[in-house]
Amino acid sequence: MTDTDLIIKKSHELGFDAVGITREFAPAHRDYFLDWLDKGRHAEMDWLYKSRGLKLSPDRIMKGTRSAIVLAASYHHKVTRKTAYAIARYARGTDYHGWIKQWLEELAVYIKQQIAPSFQWRSFVDTGPVLERDLAEKAGLGWIGKNTCLINKDLGSYVFLGVIFCNLLFCAETKKAKNLCGQCDLCVKACPTGALTPFKLDAGKCLAYHNIEKRGERAKAVWKPLHNRLVGCDICQEVCPRNIRARAGKNVQWLEGYEETHLADIAGFLELDKGGYQKKFKHTAISRVKYQDFMRNVFIVIANLKRKDLIEQVKAWKIRNPHEGLAELEFCIGELEKEYEE
Repeated sequence: MTDTDLIIKKSHELGFDAVGITREFAPAHRDYFLDWLDKGRHAEMDWLYKSRGLKLSPDRIMKGTRSAIVLAASYHHKVTRKTAYAIARYARGTDYHGWIKQWLEELAVYIKQQIAPSFQWRSFVDTGPVLERDLAEKAGLGWIGKNTCLINKDLGSYVFLGVIFCNLLFCAETKKAKNLCGQCDLCVKACPTGALTPFKLDAGKCLAYHNIEKRGERAKAVWKPLHNRLVGCDICQEVCPRNIRARAGKNVQWLEGYEETHLADIAGFLELDKGGYQKKFKHTAISRVKYQDFMRNVFIVIANLKRKDLIEQVKAWKIRNPHEGLAELEFCIGELEKEYEE
């Protein structure tokens, strides 16, 4: 077996669903990315602008980078427990940053010990200054779809991506995937806020930006469109034909126990204080959302679901938290009181 064959074999043994290698780092979407930043389409995610130089030049991340090993782990799974509120699939389990990082490091140690003693590396999981989707496309793992997600023809777009930059030249046997979106624009049409145009995303209009990344008051324009989406929004992925026919990921351990432990009637979230929230979601990707911002989402969803049975609990939360002054809380109370009047 070649070194590349051994890397691929070990990657699958660890749990990854797809792996590719690229020795080309110049981002295919460089001009779009810079224009996207210049036009403020990244909303308030200032770190994207500040790290743009590193994202465009992997050699600045790790001096002497010669290859990038790009790996994908599917998070496509059957949602067995239904709730009135929606949480994006990627967040319905143990935080992927931890276990994906562990797999990447295990793979890197294996390469150093079993294949190339001179191997040096740096690994990243969605937190470093890396254009993962660009690299994944170059490594043959898929194409960038009209919803701006990486789409793999077998796995769809529900994939976590990890990257290992290294100092050695490995054979890149993969071919660039053909873009199979064709004339389909279901994702663009389905987006309730018009955040998507083909292959372009305005983060400032994206619901997932507003209920995950946004700090502070949510824009009033998205309160109603958020509907029941508590954390994240999968609409542009749910309608994609590639996801409808995609095979489920082989790793399910990260899902174990999550639904029973973390999902309940939304009324339960009204009883959480900051400490309780942090304890409950500590090991999940939901922990990225600060407690106060999570509660903003809760109040919007309760209002949109017209849960007038919760009005006293909502008011009780306000009494317990007199200094918060959340506009979303007042919106919720107002909407529920209107339900009583009607």
